[in-house]
Amino acid sequence: MTLIERILISPGGYAHLPRSCVHYVDDLRAAGWGWINEPDPLYWDRIAVDNPAPATNGNLGLTADRRCTHCENAFRAV
Repeated sequence: MTLIERILISPGGYAHLPRSCVHYVDDLRAAGWGWINEPDPLYWDRIAVDNPAPATNGNLGLTADRRCTHCENAFRAV
């Protein structure tokens, strides 16, 4: 099981993993992103339209209901 240090949540509602795709930004707070620190290792797989992930840090108004395919592919390659 791969440990995830943080799940990033873009203003567009996508879940991302740090440094796993071209959508990554250096200053999350300034870009208006939210994130979840040290999520349960299985949390990434559960993110879906019927199980959105709310931000717990940064922009608390954001939720992710889908995973970035680039991040998903990078996660599966580990």
